Amino acid sequence: MRALASIFALLLMMLPAHAFAWGAKGHQAVGAIADSNLNPHARAMVASLIGTSLEQAGPWLDCVKDVKGSKDSLHYVKDQRYADGCSVFWTADAEKQMVAFAEKNWDNCTPWCDGNPCHDQYHFADVDISSANPAYKVGEPGTNDHDVVHAIDAAITVLQGNRASKPFADSMDQREALLMLAHLVGDLHQPLHVGAIYLDGDGHETPATSGDDADPAFTRGGNFMFVATKNLHSIWDNVSDATIANAKAVPASAVAPTPGSFTDWAATWASQTIDAAKENLEVLKVEPETGPHHWPVDAKASPYAQQIADIQARQLASGGHHFAELINAIWP
Repeated sequence: MRALASIFALLLMMLPAHAFAWGAKGHQAVGAIADSNLNPHARAMVASLIGTSLEQAGPWLDCVKDVKGSKDSLHYVKDQRYADGCSVFWTADAEKQMVAFAEKNWDNCTPWCDGNPCHDQYHFADVDISSANPAYKVGEPGTNDHDVVHAIDAAITVLQGNRASKPFADSMDQREALLMLAHLVGDLHQPLHVGAIYLDGDGHETPATSGDDADPAFTRGGNFMFVATKNLHSIWDNVSDATIANAKAVPASAVAPTPGSFTDWAATWASQTIDAAKENLEVLKVEPETGPHHWPVDAKASPYAQQIADIQARQLASGGHHFAELINAIWP
């Protein structure tokens, strides 16, 4: 028990004040794995579209969150806390491009959670893991027409030379689409970005109703579950250098090829990630709700802390190899 508590304490100490999904280093790791597994044509197309590596591009969509203001007066604000992932985009041209992307992806959707700009909502889904065999299915609680699966599908459509369907901006260009993919394929493999556990007031699992803030059982991908003062989602987003090294050491042969058409792969990967979320969220000992949307987690009673680094490495590796598989399929 003391060992488990010590592991969680260490994880909490390592967290930044405001974490990216996977952290900037995690997204860069997904991109680096993909970079190493591209075919020559795909590598050339990546270079021509974004002029940088997928590794550097990985954090881009999180950096767009630093576009501030109202739609008619948007501007980019450098946040030094995120320099590791975003400073490469701190040029006049790159900031202008981020503002332009944010402007056309600001209010093009029906807000789902908390009224944030639409592009903030492209990063996740919150699919209920309570069924025996949960999977990503359009229309189920926790999905919508601009969730992470739909956003990836829209980017793939643009990279195929077509226009994105609504609610995504039909003016999205291929550069923006590739930068979106460089981030969102990573997000799709973070278990708490896709699968969610829904809890009653006693901390017991219960089926979702709406899958959003209107659902009293909604944990928002672990953001409303707390280990001490840190929410569970932020613990998952943080990855250590050792975990990243382990992920990069996983060979492509260890990740099974994805069946079917690449236009359907995002939903397939989402379902695999939901399985990972179910496997691990349901072992947690959750205590009764101490306030609206605030469930404490008893870390000492759970094997979760021992498993988290291995699961993170597995998911980062899968994300990187799946990303390369996708880009190679688009540009064989």
